[in-house]
Amino acid sequence: MPSVTESLPAVTKKGSLITAVAEDVALSPPARLLAERLQCVCGCKDILADCTCKETPGSRDMKKYLQQLVDEGRTPSEVETAMVARYGRAALP
Repeated sequence: MPSVTESLPAVTKKGSLITAVAEDVALSPPARLLAERLQCVCGCKDILADCTCKETPGSRDMKKYLQQLVDEGRTPSEVETAMVARYGRAALP
């Protein structure tokens, strides 16, 4: 199997377009349950658990912050309070 660098062109032409795909944030099961109770603030009207928007702020930002709060051991009530403090009342369905 070739290494990552072996699969790239030897020289990138000046002005060449390089693209990257941002993947959705993987949530732990406890974070996923909380994401089911929150609304994405991107304007799509989806619950956070389902939204895959690329807007900022949007589901990627919110999911990363949500997972951080869960990793810190915050209670569901504390998570909800922190999400509203950061993203506003729009984070609640």
